[in-house]
Amino acid sequence: VAVIGLVNAFNMMDGIDGLAAGMAMVSIGTILLFAGGSWPALGVVLLLQVLFAALVPYLAVNLGWPDGRKIFMGDAGSTLIGFLMAWSLIYLSHGKVGVLAPVDTLWCIAIPVMDTIGVMHRRMRLGRSPFEPDRQHLHHLLCDAGFSSRATLGIIVLAGLLLGGLGYALRNLPEVASLGAFAFVFALYLARFPQAIEALGRAFAKPQVAIVEHVPATAVFASTPEEAMAMPHQTVVVYCDCPNEVSAAVLALAIRKRGFRNVRPLAGGVSGWLAEGRAVERDHNAARMA
Repeated sequence: VAVIGLVNAFNMMDGIDGLAAGMAMVSIGTILLFAGGSWPALGVVLLLQVLFAALVPYLAVNLGWPDGRKIFMGDAGSTLIGFLMAWSLIYLSHGKVGVLAPVDTLWCIAIPVMDTIGVMHRRMRLGRSPFEPDRQHLHHLLCDAGFSSRATLGIIVLAGLLLGGLGYALRNLPEVASLGAFAFVFALYLARFPQAIEALGRAFAKPQVAIVEHVPATAVFASTPEEAMAMPHQTVVVYCDCPNEVSAAVLALAIRKRGFRNVRPLAGGVSGWLAEGRAVERDHNAARMA
């Protein structure tokens, strides 16, 4: 279960450029920090070092360096990373090896674990299947709060580093104390993190100045599923500004019920819609036709 869960956790985190690789590098760095130069785990440490080194040039090109062209790891890459992380952590925390305490493994992969369980929790709280795709992942919430994809990447990587550092600082305490600290942080994430992201967005996200050009007379702007369901059937464009718990996926489903078959979130970490061939980019109280 742990292996399958972590494989899917890294796969689902691969939502914006650099995120899966960045979080893998954070996890590897944290594992190596905990493991030190432990001789019983030398083979695993070497494997993780090779993987880390391989991810460095990949991350650069995945972010478009040096000439703007990009490569992507796809599902095969993200699931392989998740499997290697799971296998390494299970081996290093095994009683006969004893390089990591079981609770230390949680700090090494804190963000992927919290994001996966948190998104399933939010879906079930909304009365939906925990496996139904939506925009409740951590990187989606940050992008929808107004942060760019690069800023979102930086925030998540920094959070992973801070949590890994916190776990390392607690390594000499009894395991129950470290587990209690992790449970407390996780509870805060589940209870308050979406609201905290919205507050961060209002305080620090750079407003994206948008220009409205050639907006058709039939355009309708919706912020709730009810508004989307009530829009005229001939509407050609929907712009949504999702508040609080209302996810973009819920709005997309409501829009599709009005006859649109090609409504989907825009790619590249930009939250918006494609409806009847017209693109609408989500901004704060504005939209731009493309």
